[in-house]
This record gives sequence, C-alpha cells and structure tokens, in this order.
Amino acid sequence: MGFSYTRFAKQLLLDRGVEILTGQSITEITDSSVIMNSQNETKSDLTIWTAGIKGYDLKTSPSIQKTKSGRILVNRYSQIDGFDNVFAVGDISALPLENGNISPQLAQFAVRQASNIAKNIIRKENDKPMIKLDYLQKGQILSLGKKCVGVMKGGLATGKLCEYAEDFIITITSLVKLFCYSINYSANEYNMY
Repeated sequence: MGFSYTRFAKQLLLDRGVEILTGQSITEITDSSVIMNSQNETKSDLTIWTAGIKGYDLKTSPSIQKTKSGRILVNRYSQIDGFDNVFAVGDISALPLENGNISPQLAQFAVRQASNIAKNIIRKENDKPMIKLDYLQKGQILSLGKKCVGVMKGGLATGKLCEYAEDFIITITSLVKLFCYSINYSANEYNMY
C-alpha cells in the first residue's frame, strides 16, 4: 500500500486528540455543538468544516455550462463561454487541462489561475493576445503544524527535507519575481507560474 495524505493527516490529527467524524450528515451547527442526522450531538468549542466542495448555483442569462458538481466550465484563458469579459477563478471554475482532466480545487492552482487572469485582463486592455494557462502539478506539500510531508516528482519527502523544500519554493518564487521587477522587465510578460 502506497503513501496516502489522508492516512498521514488522519493519524497526525488523532495523535493530537482531534475527533474525526465521517460518514454522517450534519444537520445543524450551533455556537457550542454539531448535530448529526442521527441526532447525535457533539459539544464543540471550535468546529472546522471540511465537507466536500460544490459550486454555488449562480443563475445567469444566458445559462452557462457546469460540471456535475456545479463548477463553471471555462476555456484555457479562464473565460466563461459566451461571456468575453467574464472570468471564473478558483474552486468555482473547471478549466480543462492538457492531460484531459479538469483543474484541481487547490490553492496552488487558484493562485496561478488568478495571476494568469490578471495578466490577461491587462493584455486584453492593451490589445495584446491573451496567454493560455498551462498547469502541471509537480508536487504537493501538506503542512500540519510542525509536521510536513510532500510528494515531489513522485518522490516522498518528510520532516526537515519537506520543510526546507516548502520554504525554498516560497522564497525562490518571491526572489525571481523581485529580480524581474528590479531589472525593469515586467513579470506580467512572463508566465512565472
């Protein structure tokens, strides 16, 4: 059995005394408790909701194409079909990727998508062709407090190696952007993500 982020996170949370409830529907959340459809009530000082993500049912005219989960289908520029000046970004959008999948609902993707949309709005305003969003997830890091685990290019990274990799990625991205701006090149001309 291979590595699983789910098993890692679950075990880490259980080791810290966190109660994880699955397979139950929540019918109500109050200031001090969570009530399930089984009428079980769990007292809680802090409730963190991590239920599935479903797109908001936004009414539009003309209607727009959506996935089964309610995400808005967009083109490679994140535009909504039929609306030349309307873009969808983040969890609500479903962008087709070159591998045949649709975009993941991850902050990593949403940040890159938002940056690409901002560049394209500026390009459209300056009568320049827009840039397609190319996304290839090369790795994933999960940080839970002082514990870190990641998969980078298929290899498992844990502990200090994972923490250093995460810090390095954040730092180097910031430095490259700063360098591009400091030599009078516009980072908007380059797809930095």
